[in-house]
Amino acid sequence: GIPSTDTGHAYWPEIQYQSYLQGVKALQIAYNVPTSRVLGHKEAAVPAGRKQDPNFSMDEFRAALD
Repeated sequence: GIPSTDTGHAYWPEIQYQSYLQGVKALQIAYNVPTSRVLGHKEAAVPAGRKQDPNFSMDEFRAALD
């Protein structure tokens, strides 16, 4: 996973969001990871609902990766 320093409530500055996109895309290329396997903490945490971060739409994030 890729850690971030945020509360899960505040919106990310655009430059931070774009940096995440670039970093994730670089990791996808390096490790041949399909976009469908890119998950947010809130999607992977067990039990479901235990985590709320990141506070942006992961569907939109994944769409921006393609």
